[in-house]
Amino acid sequence: MAETLNGQAQKIQKDIQVLGASGTNIDPKYLELRQSVANACGVSPERLPFAGELLQVKEGEERWEPAIQRLMRSFALSLLVEPSLYSKVTEFLEKAHLGLRLVYNKADTGADRKTVRPEGTVGGKIDIRPGTPFYGWLADQLSQKFNFACADSLESFRNSERAITVAGQAKENRSRHFKDDRKKLGDEREYCLGWTNTAKIAALRKEQAELARQVVTARRAEEEQKKACTALGEIISAAKRLTEFTSYEQMDAPGIQVRIADADKKRQVLLESSDLLATLKTQLDLADLALESALNTLKQHEGEGFTLVQKHTDCRKEQQGARDRLADHEREVGVVSDGYRKELKAIIDQVASGLSIKWRADNSRTQEQQVRKELQSRIDATVKRINTARDAIGTTVERFKKAFPQIADDFDAGVAAVPALLLYLEQLEKDDLVRHTARFEALLYHETADYVGTLSSRLDEQRKGVAMSIEAITESLQAIPYDPKRGTKVKLQATPAKDDEVRLFWALLRRCTERVEVGDRPSLERRFVSVKELVEKFQGKFKDPSGKEFDARWKNRVLDVRTWFDYVADEIGADQTVVERHSDAGGKSGGQKEKIAYTLLGAALANHFGIKEKRPGAFRLIIIDEAFKGTDPDFTKHGLELFTSLGLQMVIVTPNTKFSLLDDYVKSVHMIEKDARTQCSIVRRMPIDEFISCRARLDEKRLAMRQAERDDTASRGAPLFESVSGAVEAAL
Repeated sequence: MAETLNGQAQKIQKDIQVLGASGTNIDPKYLELRQSVANACGVSPERLPFAGELLQVKEGEERWEPAIQRLMRSFALSLLVEPSLYSKVTEFLEKAHLGLRLVYNKADTGADRKTVRPEGTVGGKIDIRPGTPFYGWLADQLSQKFNFACADSLESFRNSERAITVAGQAKENRSRHFKDDRKKLGDEREYCLGWTNTAKIAALRKEQAELARQVVTARRAEEEQKKACTALGEIISAAKRLTEFTSYEQMDAPGIQVRIADADKKRQVLLESSDLLATLKTQLDLADLALESALNTLKQHEGEGFTLVQKHTDCRKEQQGARDRLADHEREVGVVSDGYRKELKAIIDQVASGLSIKWRADNSRTQEQQVRKELQSRIDATVKRINTARDAIGTTVERFKKAFPQIADDFDAGVAAVPALLLYLEQLEKDDLVRHTARFEALLYHETADYVGTLSSRLDEQRKGVAMSIEAITESLQAIPYDPKRGTKVKLQATPAKDDEVRLFWALLRRCTERVEVGDRPSLERRFVSVKELVEKFQGKFKDPSGKEFDARWKNRVLDVRTWFDYVADEIGADQTVVERHSDAGGKSGGQKEKIAYTLLGAALANHFGIKEKRPGAFRLIIIDEAFKGTDPDFTKHGLELFTSLGLQMVIVTPNTKFSLLDDYVKSVHMIEKDARTQCSIVRRMPIDEFISCRARLDEKRLAMRQAERDDTASRGAPLFESVSGAVEAAL
């Protein structure tokens, strides 16, 4: 019993050492497994965190912590694997025998951090470790999987879809409830959440002390049992000796005592009657005293010898135990080098000196425990300082990444970013930017303003160019009748659009080019901030406090001057009054939309080719690809007449169903079909007159065939023509 309890105490001591070194609440067996996975993947264990290392119950929520720790224990012991390590982890786990159950999650490190976790739920009572790349993923999990309402009453618990109580009862949905009381609620030894483990280590030390007390009690009980067994053995031996007696007189103790008393009286009489006997009696007494003294001395020396032998045996056991512990340690961490041994001995001697310990073989175990306790205390303090420094570094790195996102986007989070930041610092010191301050300020004073000013000038020139183009198109529209029945023409107008994006963009350009006097550093700083904002907006990296995104759409919006205007097409009568205004497509029929679109398109093309240049042989070609498909015939005719009146040569691509609308506007037809035998496309060309004649004959044959089909109702033959080429050949 004592040995079993002692083994449990030693295991707890080992767990305390592991937890003290790790700084987390994760069970040591899981930490050992995580180390094996990390070694196989060639990364540090910090790259494969457990969820519990990154989550912690918020301060002020201590009342709910026992229930939350119990509810989230399984999730806390799950390993988070970033996508880049996913293949290596799965490959290792497929081959390895773990000896325990491991859950791991493929967690996205780039997830959105804006997930809302409602107050009053388990997810809302959890803090996520700052600086972790898994922040967004963990926030999503807390919002989705742990949206249990924290019910202060059973009535609230019963009415909630998902909820937990302070006593640890949980409701997963309307039907499934559970309460796991296999372990005591609030047992800090079972906690897995949190990035500090002081409370858990304290609970383990308390358990260790209780086990030590039980070991002492068990050993005392074992000693009492041994004494009882010895006494019982003596009684059994005495009982066995009873069989040696053959008569009652041999066992008659009172009779024997009477006979002994009679013999003593007779002996006394003899002694008193003889001086010689008295002398011999005196000498015998002295000899007895001398013998007793010698026997006592012998017993004393025997006891001292036995004590020395026992001490020697105990020392040998302690020495062998120390050798066994050293061998176990070397199996775990490898053979310790001489240099490390010397360094470790110096540390131990320093601690022992501080505790006023003088090494003794008979007390080495106790002294070892004292030194180990002091070392563990120092290790715990050091780990605490390391964790505090790690958190501070993580916060600092996070602030740096927020302040300089264009620089720190590729940096890792937390302590993992330190090597990259040190290299960046080294590069900054190597670049010696301070030495270039004067040149940078000169560029900011002059050339930056010149560049931004050039951009402003070119945009303004393009804006004026749009206005001039509108005037030219409007002039072209005056030569194009829009509605002959009403005698109207179209006039196009462009007015500046009321667009906040363009207005703010121009305001930013003006701030970049405001005059700055030499030596006016505040104004120069403001210009730098404005230019930086302009560049970051063009790069799509500017973070607006309102959350507005400056993407490619914004860039095209502010740089495409055509979008700076609102366009209106007025239908003007002969008396120059506005008959109808076309400001957008709303409220117009499909034909009206197409008619105004064709009119404006024709005017733009005419302006492009030069409407006044209708000299013979001028090349004014346009290609219309199914533009009239599904269009009202009247508006199709309007478009064709419009393009013809503008002197444009048209190549019209259209299905054969629209040929009848094009007869008066084309001179020849090119029909494209696929040859059934060669599977190659061929082009058939014919003048429009010949095509119209063929089409008429084809219509006559089709009518005749339909009449024949109606006459022969029992027959169901194949279609009249299998292809366009068959129809054309039949017509020819």
